Amino acid sequence: MNWLSLFGVSLVVLLLFFYEWPKMNQNQVKEKRVFIFLIAGVWLVAVMLIFFPDVPGPIDLITFLFRPVENFL
Repeated sequence: MNWLSLFGVSLVVLLLFFYEWPKMNQNQVKEKRVFIFLIAGVWLVAVMLIFFPDVPGPIDLITFLFRPVENFL
């Protein structure tokens, strides 16, 4: 089931890429680099959540960092 989800996420990311890429001008080099970086980051996070769904979220890190301060307040 995980591999099917991975295939689905990859397909959606590829469709998004091929839909948006032709709309960018050839002289938009920096924008294209950022677009590739963001698409790759989104794909990586999606794959990580598919295979490791129990990864703690950002609120867990904030809670861990500020728990000692909670005692003083």
